[in-house]
Amino acid sequence: MRDYLVPRLFEPLGIATPAWDLSPQGYNIGASGLHLRTEDLAKFGQLLLQRGEWNGRRLLPAEWVDQATARQTSNGSNPDSDWDQGYGFQFWRCTSGFYRGDGAFGQFVIVMPQYDTVVAIHSGSRDMGAS
Repeated sequence: MRDYLVPRLFEPLGIATPAWDLSPQGYNIGASGLHLRTEDLAKFGQLLLQRGEWNGRRLLPAEWVDQATARQTSNGSNPDSDWDQGYGFQFWRCTSGFYRGDGAFGQFVIVMPQYDTVVAIHSGSRDMGAS
């Protein structure tokens, strides 16, 4: 996965070859274990905000970004909880129409399209869903 994405995604974004956890067989896990710096996480969020375009170059199909960040499945029934707004392709929906990517121990990239804003956070929380 990493070898495929380096020339197609990470290099165009200016992200140094990232560490990515490996399975016992030596393959990238894919859905988790990617290690990015806060500024690189922000770049990825900006790419999503721009619907797959970076510096005038199309890196991801806009339609894929739209589908990946849209509600594809329900994940709860509390209309007031950011954890129950639906789930896309590895992206959580939020109550305010935002969407986010979550990483272990409080790594977040939050994309707020209606405000043309991206927020990237690295923290150290074991309870990411705490209120």
